[in-house]
Amino acid sequence: MQPAPILILASASPRRHQLLQTLGWNVEVQPVHANEERLPAEGAIPMVQRLAALKAFARYHDLPPVAQGQAPCPRLIVGADTTVEVDGRLLGKPADRQEALAFLELLQARDHYVHSGLCLVDAATGQACVRVHSSRVGVRHCDRAEMEAYVDSGASMDKAGGYALQDRDFHPVAALEGCAASVMGLPLALLVTVCQEQFGCPPPPGLCPGRCAHLTGHTCCRQSS
Repeated sequence: MQPAPILILASASPRRHQLLQTLGWNVEVQPVHANEERLPAEGAIPMVQRLAALKAFARYHDLPPVAQGQAPCPRLIVGADTTVEVDGRLLGKPADRQEALAFLELLQARDHYVHSGLCLVDAATGQACVRVHSSRVGVRHCDRAEMEAYVDSGASMDKAGGYALQDRDFHPVAALEGCAASVMGLPLALLVTVCQEQFGCPPPPGLCPGRCAHLTGHTCCRQSS
């Protein structure tokens, strides 16, 4: 088995960076600019897979070439994309206050799905693996004043669907089937599986259900499976 990889995160998301750092990975943050517009008639799962791959390969093509075997340890580029789906409608990051409130009103007291696409690319060879994880999420009932206070705090503006699962004050999520880290933007259990099975890399030393649960506020899917 190869040594633990360096993960090159092709994203500026502080949540994705925090998830990787918390579990003890050696992470380099190298965000890319990508057109994240949905293609005509594109479904949620194909979209997040395509955008995750788009981001990962955008970083791959900008990296200086490194011959296979010359790097001290493997370098894997991580691309990710997340969207919320409710009744076939896709919710990305709200454009403004009005849309953020509309998203929260639409999602409350009902279930929806969060799809997170993941793409790993070997920085030396270009070998790639694209996967997706889908979670079912139930949002609690919120009154108008709560929603307005949350939106006015600015916490909803950079989140798909307008909410953060890990928010301990607003605590929007009443039920979860799937991966809490994936709902936050990065399916950690899936990432570890792909690293091991597709690239022969061991899991990070800090990976454990308890640490994941502490970060997300929800039971780790590795513990509940």
